[in-house]
Amino acid sequence: MTGKNQSYQRNPAKSAEVTAEFRIIAAVNGIAFGGGGELTESTHIALAAESATFSKAEINIGIIPTFGGTQRLPRNVGRKAAIELILTGRAFTSKEAASLGLINRVVADADLLKEAITLANELATKPPLTLAAALAAIHRGMDASIDDGLAIEEAAFARIVPTLDAQEGVAAFVEKRRPTFVGK
Repeated sequence: MTGKNQSYQRNPAKSAEVTAEFRIIAAVNGIAFGGGGELTESTHIALAAESATFSKAEINIGIIPTFGGTQRLPRNVGRKAAIELILTGRAFTSKEAASLGLINRVVADADLLKEAITLANELATKPPLTLAAALAAIHRGMDASIDDGLAIEEAAFARIVPTLDAQEGVAAFVEKRRPTFVGK
C-alpha cells in the first residue's frame, strides 16, 4: 500500500492455517520479532529454542502488527496478554511464550530441529484425512458458538467415519496392531 487512497488487498495465504492440507510446525530459533512472530502465530504447532526471543515490536517503529498479528495473537494468548504485548512492544522469552500459549513447548537449543522433525514424523504416522478434518473443525469452531462448533465437529466426524483410514484404525485397535493409513 503506497497511497492513502489505496485499499488494502487481503492475501489468501494469510489464512494458511485454516486451509493447509499439510501440518505446519514452527521451530523458532533466535529472534521472532514482527513477521517472525506472525509466522509463529499462524502455525499449528510451535516449538522454540530456550534462547528464542519474541516481540510484537511494530509499535516501537510507529506501526501496528500486520499479516494477522492483531488477530492471531489474541487467539493464541488471550485478549489481555495480546493487548499488553502489542501496545508495549516488549521482548519476551520462549519460556514466557510457552506460558502464554504462543508456543507449545521450549526445547534445548541444540535439540530444536531434532524435536521438530520427531514431531513431524509422529504426525506423519497419523491418518492424513483425519488430521485435516480435526484441524478444520478446530479452526472453524473457534469463532462459532459451542452449538455451532459441535455441529462442525459432528459433520467432520461423519465425513471421516466411512474412510478406509477410519476402518483401518478401528480394526487395528481391535486386533491390537499398528494401523497402516493410506490417506483414503
